[in-house]
Amino acid sequence: MNHQDKSLIEQAKEAAVQVLLHNASGPCRGLPRTAGWGYPEPYTRDLMIASLGYCVSGEPRLMDG
Repeated sequence: MNHQDKSLIEQAKEAAVQVLLHNASGPCRGLPRTAGWGYPEPYTRDLMIASLGYCVSGEPRLMDG
């Protein structure tokens, strides 16, 4: 893997963490939203998939959630 590949991976990770942070609290009783700019409701399937990202993000605000 070259430097450019590593840079692209880091940029993608940062973008994903930003989406997860945005979705961490939604308008439905503060529950996480599952499609931040789409539908605001929390859907179990989507939350389970997103929780994997929360766990590996390294972001304390997400990992505490």
